Amino acid sequence: MNRPIGVFDSGLGGLTVVKAFLRHLPDEPIVYFGDTARVPYGTKSKETITRFSGEIIRFLKKYDVKMIVIACHTASALALDSVLPEFPGLPILGVVDPAARKAVKMSKTKRIGVIGTRSTISSGSFDRAIYGLEPDARVFSKACPLFVPLVEEGRRSGPIVDAVVREYIEPLAQEKIDALILGCTHYPILADRIREVLPEDVALIDPAEESALSAKFVLKELGLAATQSTSESERAAQLKCFVSDDAASFKRLGEVFLGQAIPYVERVLDEEFQAA
Repeated sequence: MNRPIGVFDSGLGGLTVVKAFLRHLPDEPIVYFGDTARVPYGTKSKETITRFSGEIIRFLKKYDVKMIVIACHTASALALDSVLPEFPGLPILGVVDPAARKAVKMSKTKRIGVIGTRSTISSGSFDRAIYGLEPDARVFSKACPLFVPLVEEGRRSGPIVDAVVREYIEPLAQEKIDALILGCTHYPILADRIREVLPEDVALIDPAEESALSAKFVLKELGLAATQSTSESERAAQLKCFVSDDAASFKRLGEVFLGQAIPYVERVLDEEFQAA
């Protein structure tokens, strides 16, 4: 029960999911993998993302993880169903279904917006999840490919950011949505700017929060919740991060995403990763 949870993403963005896990599941150790050498996933094919996901899960299994959380929305959308049969007995959760459930619950008009990478939006994964829960819903989807590079360049405000946000979000506001799913791990970083373009009554759905709560429920149901309480100082040490490229850059930028120090970051060599 005190084994770690494995979390992975195409790069830095999944740390927003880790941040939610540290808040909602503070006693759970976490092993994180950021595939920084192969980011972005949002422009790659389903076959490629499925292969990457399988490689990463096999790597994380070396650390005796009790659960896998696919923090990357693109991988959740394109690879989750394909990797499940490969790892029987290992709970593997994505970020799409928890966010869809929350959006349907929060929306009064059932007019729901979704923003994400091109691959996530073209996959239709959020649409299927929402319609499966509420057949009468209307889903309005928008790919926002410039959000990720803006965030990773440290641009979170200013005229360029405001112009890009308006370009993407104003058409959704005109559709009179009352819930918007931030369907990429980077997008919550721009939530304040997005909020400024939308009416006040539009609920912003952060899949990171919903995924953490979903994982907490599943761990309890399976009898896998951690039984060992940890102090605040010990919690930071329970997070171990691995990356497929520059560890120093990941640590520097990752601490901004996470909002706290990252005590352990290690670059995994290509041959070690591929052999997992």
